[in-house]
Amino acid sequence: MNATRGLVVLLAWLLLGGPVACQEYAQLTAHDMTVPRVSHTATLLGSGKVLVTGGRDESAFWSRVEVYDPGKTSWSTAKNMVVPRYGHTATLLPSGKVLVTGGSSGLRVEQLLVSAEVYDPESGTWSRTGDMSSPRVFHSANLLPDGRILVTGGDGGGSSLSSAEVYDPATGLWSPAGNMASARRDHTATVLSNGKVLVTGGTGAESSLATAELYDPESGTWSSTGRLGAARASHTASLLSDGRVLVVGGSDGASLPGAELYDPANGTWSSTGDLNTARTTHTALVLPSGKILVTGGFVDGFWLASSETYDPASGTWSSMANMATPRVGHTATLLPDGRVLITGGYDGQAQLFTVELLEP
Repeated sequence: MNATRGLVVLLAWLLLGGPVACQEYAQLTAHDMTVPRVSHTATLLGSGKVLVTGGRDESAFWSRVEVYDPGKTSWSTAKNMVVPRYGHTATLLPSGKVLVTGGSSGLRVEQLLVSAEVYDPESGTWSRTGDMSSPRVFHSANLLPDGRILVTGGDGGGSSLSSAEVYDPATGLWSPAGNMASARRDHTATVLSNGKVLVTGGTGAESSLATAELYDPESGTWSSTGRLGAARASHTASLLSDGRVLVVGGSDGASLPGAELYDPANGTWSSTGDLNTARTTHTALVLPSGKILVTGGFVDGFWLASSETYDPASGTWSSMANMATPRVGHTATLLPDGRVLITGGYDGQAQLFTVELLEP
C-alpha cells in the first residue's frame, strides 16, 4: 500500500468508522471499556476520574458515556449524551463541568452537528446548551484564561472551515471570534503561557497546511506567526515547560518524522530531532518529568504500537517498548498520580474497546 492510499484508508476508517510497557513505565492491567470506540474523547475530571464520551465503531455511533476510576482501575457507565457523536471535542470548564461540542452522528453531511451539551459530574447528568453557529467535526476547542472556550475550524460538510467562535459558560451562548486566514481541519490549537492561542497546520481546501496563526482573546483578533518547516495535518502540539510549543509528525500525504519548535518570544519556528518512527494521528502528552510521550499512530499502511519520548533538554527522541496493541484515533490521558490511561482507537482491523495503563 503506497503512502497516499494508506492515508486515505486511515481517514476512511476514522470517518466510517495494556499499557505502554516502556523504560519509564510498568504495565498494569486495566479493565476494558464496554464498547469499542475511535474518534472519542477522554477528559480528566476534577475528581481524578476520566470521562470518556462518544466515538464510534464500524457500524454504531455512540452516545454512550463511561467513567474510569483510577483508584479501582475500573469503569462505570454514566448517563448517555443527548446526541450520539464522534469527531467532537470535550473541554473541562472551570466549574468542573465538561462542555462537548459538535462532531457528527452519522456519515451524511446533514448529520454534522451544531449542538453542544454540558456534563455535570456532581449529578451525572447531561443538559443541552447553546448551539454553535456552524456544524463542525474534527475541530479544536480550548479553554481560554478568562474561562471561555474557543472553537476553531473543522470540517463543515465536505470543506474545511476558517470560522471560529467563543462559548461563554456564564450565559451558555456562542459569539463569533473572527475568521482564521486559512480554513483548516485536523489542525492543532494550543493555549500559550501568554494566553494567546497558537493554531498550526491542518488540512485546507486541497492539501495539508504549513501556516500558523495566533488568536488574541483580549482583542479578539487573528494574526499570522511564521510558517512551519513542513505542511502537516493530524499532527500533535504540546506546550513545554519553558513556554515553547513542540509540533510532532502528521501527514502531508505521507506520514512525517519531523518535529518543530515554536518560540512565542519571537514568533519563529525551528526544527528539532526527528521521531524514530514517522507517524500521524498519534497522541502526545507532557509527562511529569517534562518529557513528551508520543504513542501509536499510522505510517504508510501500518498501524503503530510503538511509543517514544522527546527530551526538551537535549532535543532528542528515545524509543520506548511497544504498546500491547497498535492504535490510531485513540486517547492518552495523564492521571493525577502520573499514570497514563490509553483508550480505544483502531488497530488496522477493528475499533478497540481495550484499555492500557502505564505506571511510573
